Amino acid sequence: QPIADTVRAAISSRHGVTARDILLVPAGSIPRTSSGKIARRACKASYIEGTLRGGYQQTAFPDSV
Repeated sequence: QPIADTVRAAISSRHGVTARDILLVPAGSIPRTSSGKIARRACKASYIEGTLRGGYQQTAFPDSV
């Protein structure tokens, strides 16, 4: 939890927004392209579908949609 709180505070401080979800995932679990870049669309789809698994997830606004 302290890591997620630190990440959330840094995002808020730097960008002026509040992160709704913080998902900590194991190394190597983020989808990548053949050139090694983060596959953003695949990552987003996995997150939305609930197939992007992590060891810890913190939701700031659990009642909001």
